[in-house]
Amino acid sequence: MKSIALFLICFLSILIPVFGQQIVQLRGTVSDAQTGTTLPGAHIIIKNKQIAAITDVNGQFRLPLNEVQPDDSIIISYIGYTPMGFTISDYLAHKDSLIRLKSSTTLLKEVTISSKKPDVLAMMKNIVKVYEKGKRKSPYLAKGYYREKARIDNQYVMFAESIGYSVYNGMKMPHTGYSFFCENTRKGDSKENWKRYSRTSLNGEKISDVTSSSKAALKLFQESENFGPLAGKYWDGYTYQLDSIYKVNDQDYYGISFKKGSESGSMQILANTFQIENIRYFSKSIFSTPLNKEVKGEGNIELIYIKDIPFVNKINLHYVADNLEYWNEYNLLMQRFDHFLFNDKDYYSMIFYEMVPFVEYLPQNWELYKIPQDVDYPAICDQLKAGSKTLEDQFLANSGKWWLSDFQKWFPDQDPAMLEGQVKRARDLIARLSEAF
Repeated sequence: MKSIALFLICFLSILIPVFGQQIVQLRGTVSDAQTGTTLPGAHIIIKNKQIAAITDVNGQFRLPLNEVQPDDSIIISYIGYTPMGFTISDYLAHKDSLIRLKSSTTLLKEVTISSKKPDVLAMMKNIVKVYEKGKRKSPYLAKGYYREKARIDNQYVMFAESIGYSVYNGMKMPHTGYSFFCENTRKGDSKENWKRYSRTSLNGEKISDVTSSSKAALKLFQESENFGPLAGKYWDGYTYQLDSIYKVNDQDYYGISFKKGSESGSMQILANTFQIENIRYFSKSIFSTPLNKEVKGEGNIELIYIKDIPFVNKINLHYVADNLEYWNEYNLLMQRFDHFLFNDKDYYSMIFYEMVPFVEYLPQNWELYKIPQDVDYPAICDQLKAGSKTLEDQFLANSGKWWLSDFQKWFPDQDPAMLEGQVKRARDLIARLSEAF
């Protein structure tokens, strides 16, 4: 591998007062010193806090952190290069300077390609074995954001997104293992033709709105891990085909397609490690919350590896059914990779809160993370406009309210005081989760 220097252009890190906390904003751009090409996917690790993030498609990162100390360590790494470590104070001292990483002398395992057709089942057995060995068994926590939108007859009828927390509860409850808990939520007013998809309560009353689908994308990943091509028990129920062997940034990859009944897709595998980096579904059964049934859709799952442990980086799903077109996505902001404690009482309170979150919109936090707008955001703003009330006006008007104002109808047989206690417990837990970052 030829020697290529890697540099990091460090921007001024700043202290920002947010909600009574002092947030340290670390940001920068990772690029190739020789070509000037930015490098997406470089790892930024705050070791003392056990937090990791990766650079975006432009090679940039932005890390708002609380409770950091001057001697906390930062490690910047990219495949093929020797990692470099700093303390927070050293990192700040290098603002506006170039920090160069040398190419690694570590030899990667050679990938031998012969004229003999590879045994794709043997390959998949090794791929799944590597995944099963690396995946976390214990609970862990991430900070990210989810987004959902829907349209009918090519007109948008709802839009919502939230910064919050993705929680994996461990192997104790694998069927409900992944959850997303909203903290800072933007929700546009749902039009009447969207609200017609709202469910009916057990006593026959119509609920005021469609429930939140904040975990829909994570559910796609959960099913892949437990019952799909990533599952140790079920992977061999699929048929596989090796479609291609190709290079990305001087790394060899396998392109493998899979099929089981009406379900089909493909995977991108790093050849020298057998690590799955991407799973794309061309056809997949997806549960539709508004339609309250399984529909056929498509999805994409992108994974990152921290110390050979796979974590979700991005998930997208999309379907068209019964005149409804729907999108849902999850994006990682920061990943904690230490053990996370979450007891059963906490978890059940949060499951309730997951369906019926409290909508609290804090614009300065959205600005802090610089979350990219949806690609169709201008059309969404235009089509969800209600008279002189813009979408931003609606975000502010919906703040301070429950997603379902009549959430108690959803559980008519439950004691209202008990429900109030559950949601209070959940909101207290959300405040605790924020301290982890």
